[in-house]
Amino acid sequence: MSAIYRKEMKIYLSGPFGYAMMAILLFFMGVFTVFFNLMSGYADFSYPLTAMHWVLLITIPLLTMRSIAEERHSRTDQLLYSLPIRLREVVLGKFFAMLTLFLLPTLVSALYPLLLASFGGVSLAAAYTALFGYILLGAALIAVCTFVSSLVENQILAAVLSIAAALAFYLLDSFSALFPTSALGSFIVCVIAALLAGVLIWRTTKNLNLGLAAAVVLILPTSVIYIINAELFASLVPNFVNALALFSRFGEFSYGHFSIPATVFYLTFIAFFLFLTVRSMERRRLA
Repeated sequence: MSAIYRKEMKIYLSGPFGYAMMAILLFFMGVFTVFFNLMSGYADFSYPLTAMHWVLLITIPLLTMRSIAEERHSRTDQLLYSLPIRLREVVLGKFFAMLTLFLLPTLVSALYPLLLASFGGVSLAAAYTALFGYILLGAALIAVCTFVSSLVENQILAAVLSIAAALAFYLLDSFSALFPTSALGSFIVCVIAALLAGVLIWRTTKNLNLGLAAAVVLILPTSVIYIINAELFASLVPNFVNALALFSRFGEFSYGHFSIPATVFYLTFIAFFLFLTVRSMERRRLA
């Protein structure tokens, strides 16, 4: 993993791309800090961090677009498959390299609360709690966009799809209102989701029987529970969609409260999408 990490860092830092990404993050963080904390007089450092969400929707997909898509396009992924290392080490090496590139300007931004505290009553505990949540959010977006990059061969397409995926997670709270709140409506959505999960497993593993088995295993207990107590499904899907809202979890940190459930959610989210990335690359190797 360390060899992949060093290779990726060398690529990012040997050209202008890595420095440009870090400069953009630093620039907008500085602009938002000046506007909210200095010009508007807000003592809460979470304001500029919340405004940075819009910047992350663009910069993170641009940062991750070449991570695996370029390897597939140039056919250098075949070299990765022949190396005496596991694919999860390749994915982790790439992930931590991109995370490092995101963390470097963020660590510089960590000095801002100290500077602001010299001008007024800024709560350092609340500021750094919000910054911790911001780092987890950035890492989660990197994991999602890395998975998207593993699905295509074109960098531009990877960037566009990653922006779409990140925007979908950003709007997830709004999407929850589109789902039915009735028990029957939620049950139907759950069945459709189970079928889609089966299709995803089939496409990932190239094993139709495994995909069908997964769909059946998900649908049967869901149907039994619905027959026994249909009321359990009332508002189930909207509540579930809200629970997956990636950006709203940051709100738990923005108030200065260290949230263990939100931290576990982000770490689980990251691990899940990195696992999907490994599976995507394994399918490519076996193709």
